[in-house]
Amino acid sequence: MKLLLAHLILFFLISCQTTSISKKNITKSKFHVDLALGFLRHQKNPEAIAELNKAIELNPKNSSAYHYLGMCLYQRGRVQESIDSFLTSLAIDPSATAVRNDLITIYLENKNFGEAYKNAVISVNDLTFTNPAQSLFLKSKAAIKLAASNPRYLNISEGALKATLNLNPKHCGALYDLGTIYAKKNQLKKSYVLYHKSLKNCQLEEDKLKSLNALIPLSKKFGLVYQWGRYKQLKSELAKKNNN
Repeated sequence: MKLLLAHLILFFLISCQTTSISKKNITKSKFHVDLALGFLRHQKNPEAIAELNKAIELNPKNSSAYHYLGMCLYQRGRVQESIDSFLTSLAIDPSATAVRNDLITIYLENKNFGEAYKNAVISVNDLTFTNPAQSLFLKSKAAIKLAASNPRYLNISEGALKATLNLNPKHCGALYDLGTIYAKKNQLKKSYVLYHKSLKNCQLEEDKLKSLNALIPLSKKFGLVYQWGRYKQLKSELAKKNNN
């Protein structure tokens, strides 16, 4: 009886020690992720990768470490390794919609529109996500690309863009893309209004130029001489800024 009791006490002590080491590793793993983020802020990508690998070695279930590692690898052009790292992060935490949206962006940039759309549907269905407009817009981007081979996706994209604008009426990309859909449907007045709104709300010069390139021929078509001249002038001013 005493021998059995001694074994039980020993087992309990070993279990406590194992738990303690596990928690210690988790803490150390988080520390290495924080170090990696510091390196990333200073654009030290190789150093960040080294710290993230240490974090994963200490805690193979650290989903954040895999997420940031995926971002680092993508910056270095290691696309498939990056995707694999994102997928591992999501396997550990399937509810991480912000991670999934980063993965969708990578799929879109690498023309894997089917996977982008499939994951965007999952993101949109996460009602707890704090930025649903982002998920809806990514779904619309994937659907627009798929519409080239399957027209049914055009209506899906239009619905996602309208939903995006319901949540964020000043969403630059959604305004422009919905304007383009209306242009394809030959609903040019609606298209013109949306392009004009996108011009007002876009912050990046390249986005403003896209809107201006769409507005200039439309304003000429509608006989809006003053607007046509104003848009041409704005385009010229932006071009000069870019050259400087």
